[in-house]
Amino acid sequence: MSFEDVTKQLGDLVDNLDFDAGRLQEIEHRLDTINAITRKYGGTVDDVLDYLENSSKEYNLLTGNSSSSDAMEQELKQLEKTYSRLQKPCKGNDIRLQTLLSQR
Repeated sequence: MSFEDVTKQLGDLVDNLDFDAGRLQEIEHRLDTINAITRKYGGTVDDVLDYLENSSKEYNLLTGNSSSSDAMEQELKQLEKTYSRLQKPCKGNDIRLQTLLSQR
């Protein structure tokens, strides 16, 4: 292979390369945005994703758009039933105590 052949092949390769200045600018803008976000919310992409997850959970909890709020409601109902069940024997003891105190 001669020098001229190599030059021609390199020229063909360069001609086949597509350079899109708009696409390059778009990518650089996206990288700048990612760098700004990582500086603001943690330092690494994983930190940013953790922050997003925690913020989403907190938002959903505050707005009631959370499946965990359904779980919390179920737990509250169960606790109310337990409280009611435990309270019944106490009421009987209260009545007995009142009776004993009134007899004095």
